[in-house]
Amino acid sequence: VSSNGNAPILDVSSLSNAEIIEITSTIVRKVWEKRNGVVKTGNRLAMQLLQLTADRLERGEREILVIPTRTSGDSTSNNDERIHEAKTEEAKVTSQRLAGARRLLQQIEK
Repeated sequence: VSSNGNAPILDVSSLSNAEIIEITSTIVRKVWEKRNGVVKTGNRLAMQLLQLTADRLERGEREILVIPTRTSGDSTSNNDERIHEAKTEEAKVTSQRLAGARRLLQQIEK
């Protein structure tokens, strides 16, 4: 092993088998510690995201897209009415999904 490719810091060929095993064990242990830390951090992040999502569902927060309607008497106004009707039906389905999710959460918490 060398620093900046110049003078060697450690000549690996001069190490005994016991020293190589000790160094290897230390490196492997440190790598696994870092890996475990990454896994724990990922788990904490996932739990926070799930908690935020659950809070939003509980409060009923949703992004709502409002489509402006045209006031002219042409055929597009009929389309707008159908779009709004579909949105209302979709909201009912979403509410049913939310109610089902709440029931499932209550069953899990018991």
